[in-house]
Amino acid sequence: MNKKPLLIAAIAVLGVASALLAPVANAQTAPNISTTDITTAGINTASGLQAASPTTYFSNTGDALLVVKGGGTTVSATLKTQATSLYQDGYGSTPLSDVTVSIPSASIVIMGPFPQGRWNNQYGLVTVSFTSVTGVSASAVNVPQ
Repeated sequence: MNKKPLLIAAIAVLGVASALLAPVANAQTAPNISTTDITTAGINTASGLQAASPTTYFSNTGDALLVVKGGGTTVSATLKTQATSLYQDGYGSTPLSDVTVSIPSASIVIMGPFPQGRWNNQYGLVTVSFTSVTGVSASAVNVPQ
């Protein structure tokens, strides 16, 4: 039996699967908005704002804040928790879930900080989903210790 056609078919299937999965993997491994350090001199958040994506990712050292400027209508931002519960001796376990924040039109909302154990995915990123991104912009601000 000639195994070359089977091998070629398997390679073709793997190629299609990797092409379909690549955008998902890349979206989770790289931030799509930048994180800027704040100093005692301050920071101009307006110049650092970038267009939000339906699913937005930013790097998080545990001291990051998310700054979101709303668009023409109220939108919701859902912060995706990575941990399902928090346990402490003597107190037991507390369930954790995603947090949804309402962002009124044309207003600025600051969220965070984001403890890494709860919010970071395996790549050190926090995931935020927006109900709409028309006119919505965001920036992450790192507050170094």
